[in-house]
Amino acid sequence: MRRLLLSAAVLTAATGCTLREGNRWNEPAATPGAESATAAAAVTVTGPKVILFAPLALGPLAEVHPEAKILWASDLALRVDVLGGQGLDGRFNEFIPASDDAQWGAKKVGGTRGTHLVVLTQVLEFGSKTIGSEPQVTATIEMRAVSAEGNVVFRKRGFGEAPDVRSPKLQGPANDPRSKAAWDACSNAVGALLKHLEAESDDPVLAQAGLVAITVRSDPAGAEIIVDGIYRGTTPMELKLPPRVVQMRIEKDGWLPWQRNVQPAADMRIEPALVRTDSQK
Repeated sequence: MRRLLLSAAVLTAATGCTLREGNRWNEPAATPGAESATAAAAVTVTGPKVILFAPLALGPLAEVHPEAKILWASDLALRVDVLGGQGLDGRFNEFIPASDDAQWGAKKVGGTRGTHLVVLTQVLEFGSKTIGSEPQVTATIEMRAVSAEGNVVFRKRGFGEAPDVRSPKLQGPANDPRSKAAWDACSNAVGALLKHLEAESDDPVLAQAGLVAITVRSDPAGAEIIVDGIYRGTTPMELKLPPRVVQMRIEKDGWLPWQRNVQPAADMRIEPALVRTDSQK
C-alpha cells in the first residue's frame, strides 16, 4: 500500500512529461567465450524480472500526441515498478523496434537480452459515446507480451474513455481527450498484465504439488483464458495448472463465454466451440 501511495500523483497523471531515465534498459553483455549463436545470446540474470516496454505503435494517436511513442513506454514501465511489487522491474528502450514491427514474434530481437517479457502496445481506434448528456471519447488498444523465446504469452484488448472536453487552461497533446482515453486503455491493459505475471510467479505450494500441462483451444481462436479469475493468455496455448479443480472461463468479444470447473490431468485437451451472441436473438 505504501508503494501505491508514494507514487499516486504520478499514476493519476494522464501522461508523463519526461522520460524516466532510471527505467531505461541497457542490454547486458552476452556470456564471454560463447561458442554458438545460442550461447552468445545467453546471459545470467539475477534479481527482479525485467518487463521491457517497446515504443508504442500509436496508430490514430500519432497525429495527436507523437511523443507518446516513447513517453508512454517510460510511464508504463514506471507503472509496473509501482504496482508490480519487488519481483518486477519495469524498463523501456526507445531503440528497439516499435510495437507493430514485423520482427516481433518472428525472431529474437536485439536489445532485449536479459528481459523476462517485452511488452508491445498498439493504439487501434477511437470512438465516441454519451453517458447521460456528457460526450465521451473512447479508445481501444492491444497489449501483447513476448517471451525471451519470441512467443506471445499474453494478449489483451484494453478499453478506455475520457470526457470529450477541451479546457482552455489545459492545452497540449497530453490533455487532448483522445490522449486521455488511450492512456486509460493502456492503464487497464497493464492491470491485466500484472495479474498474468502474478499468476505465473513461483508459488512454493504449487511447486510442491506439481503442475499439469493441458492444451486449451477454441473455435474461433484468440479467446481469452481465465483461470480462477486470473487471465492466463489466449487460445490456442498450453497451460500448466495445479492438479486440483479450477474454474476455467474462455471468452471472446462477440461470443458467449464458456465456463466449467476443470480437474487438470495429463494430456487433457479443452476445445470448446463458442457460440455467437447474435445467435441467441
